[in-house]
Amino acid sequence: MKLFRKIETSNIGPGTLTFNRKKPILAKGGFYHGIMMWDFKTGVLVQELDNRSDYLGAINFSPDGNFLVSATDDGAIKLWRCVNSIWRLENQFQGESGRILSVALHSDNDALSRMNATTNKVEVWRLRADTTPKVYVFGYVAFHQNQPLVAIRKSERLIVVNYITDEIIFDAYVGDHLSQIAFGKNGNSIATINDSGELELLDLQTKSRQIFSRPGDYAVKVIIPTNRAIACVLYESGAIAIWDINDGILKETTYTKLYQADGMAISHQGNFLAVGSGAIDGGSIELWQLDF
Repeated sequence: MKLFRKIETSNIGPGTLTFNRKKPILAKGGFYHGIMMWDFKTGVLVQELDNRSDYLGAINFSPDGNFLVSATDDGAIKLWRCVNSIWRLENQFQGESGRILSVALHSDNDALSRMNATTNKVEVWRLRADTTPKVYVFGYVAFHQNQPLVAIRKSERLIVVNYITDEIIFDAYVGDHLSQIAFGKNGNSIATINDSGELELLDLQTKSRQIFSRPGDYAVKVIIPTNRAIACVLYESGAIAIWDINDGILKETTYTKLYQADGMAISHQGNFLAVGSGAIDGGSIELWQLDF
């Protein structure tokens, strides 16, 4: 793993990072500007979207790369679409205001999840059906890659729900620590961070658990690419660890130079990793190339 480039940006402060699946585009939403998009292979800023109605809580490209969704703390949810290489506002609707921690589109481009820390709700919207979301207990949330399933890491438990039928298909104790979650490559497992700060992989069929431990360090973020059986974990020390989730082997470790790194995203193919700074570093982004 090597540092491919560093992007300096006026988009000050921590913010969501997201890669586009179709094009070499990395986008970031931050405190004081709208959404900024770079060609991450050249480092050139290619477009900036004006999304400054309020504090920009989260952004995310759709799994197919055709849409970008953004959510601000005033409750506005915007759907952007790329037309002739230009991203334009396609649709906008209104939800409850509050501190938005995440937003995402399912692979069907119909279901949308939003995590609201102020109202303590996870909402799942069906964009083609109606504008009334289903509401679940607050926690970190992730969509299954292709099935109508949403995973929610709430206090003490991790559940997986069919958001169409409301059937709970998985329910396991995972401790009090609220952390990011991510479905594994084939959708049969979920990665989370346990109370001890370890990466924990839960098998949805057998409910077995696999622990990935880095002694003396505490994991704070975990992400898994769609097409590789690896987990990328950011630790409190600034370490970035790449784990092989099939055999449990630590493949590589490096350290970010950013102070209090915050945002993290990985490309669809799992060959580029972006790490964003906290408020102290003023919006810098490190882009790492995974060359193994």
